[in-house]
Amino acid sequence: MYIPRFLERTIEADLFKQKAAIIYGPRKAGKTTLVNQVVKKLAEPSISLNGDDRRDQKILEQLDSTAAWQHLIGNNRLIVIDEAQKIADIGLKAKLVVDSLKDVQIILTGSSSFELGNRANEPLTGRKFVYTLLPLSYQELAAHYGSLEEMRALDDRLIWGSYPALVTDLTDRERILEELSESYLFKDILTLEGVHKPTILKNLLLLLALQVGSEFSTAELAQSLKTSRQTVDKYLSILEQAFIIFIIGAYSSNERTEIKKRKKAYFYDTGILNAIREDVTPLSMLSGKDIGGLWENYLIAERKKLLVNQSFGPKQYFWRNTNQVEIDYLEVHQGKMRAWEFKWNHKKSIPVPTAFSALYPNASFATIDSSNYSEFLLDYGQ
Repeated sequence: MYIPRFLERTIEADLFKQKAAIIYGPRKAGKTTLVNQVVKKLAEPSISLNGDDRRDQKILEQLDSTAAWQHLIGNNRLIVIDEAQKIADIGLKAKLVVDSLKDVQIILTGSSSFELGNRANEPLTGRKFVYTLLPLSYQELAAHYGSLEEMRALDDRLIWGSYPALVTDLTDRERILEELSESYLFKDILTLEGVHKPTILKNLLLLLALQVGSEFSTAELAQSLKTSRQTVDKYLSILEQAFIIFIIGAYSSNERTEIKKRKKAYFYDTGILNAIREDVTPLSMLSGKDIGGLWENYLIAERKKLLVNQSFGPKQYFWRNTNQVEIDYLEVHQGKMRAWEFKWNHKKSIPVPTAFSALYPNASFATIDSSNYSEFLLDYGQ
């Protein structure tokens, strides 16, 4: 079953404008399915190759001239290359198509923005549209199933996440989730250039999963892992580039009472978070503390997906002062600040903290809970 993706129309509108289309995103997020859907709707003759296939790798690596491309393409007008980061000099090869074959559209997909970006960004400067496809968002699921049905599925989303295979196939989900996290996600991470200490990387990921939503510093993580701060910084960057986690920082207007240098890490998908923790305990059996961290991760990750899908760019933060007064989540855009506090129990609405409102009297504030979260995940507030 295909669940329409928000990016589908955006990509369709951008094609055949003499620019390469590059779609980043984690494995099994639906990049190939999305591209196949776009190609099917366009009804243009096309060819597809895959960087994971050694035969296709060999074919693509020999394409060093416009004539070679023309021979391969024939009368086709669309070229799709999955896992394009596996192809040496893919940026230069794609540039030949963009510059010389004006009626041909090339589409590249990649599960590592680090690798594909390094190979494609400079040669394709000014010659590309870039998109990020993440696991299914609340916005997309609500549009497909309806908001009521999607809200009824909240417990499932918190435990199993929103990768397409886990949304559309409700059988043997524990096996599917384990395979997804081990075979696909770690396969990409552990083969990336620069990963010389895979055990430390895995332990870092587990540490972040066990304290999701908690503040950290690079120095603290390095001490816990008995490694250098430089290694931790590098591996945090790799985890972000592989679309496993994203990091938000503390907001400060340079008031002495505000925390400035702390960070928080969140997982793009709660299913992957739970797989790393090896804990898919039903929500009804979790403690309030465990639900709280999972709920915060879900809301901030879904909000992140919404903003990415809409290409809307507020900066994301949390806030805390030295007296331990805190705000779970902030967005700052064009001089406007919006603040939210997250509570699972809808009976526990809270007022805006006085310490925060004294510093930021014009900031909006709301409490998001399990009864009113839908609007938060649909309204990007542009």
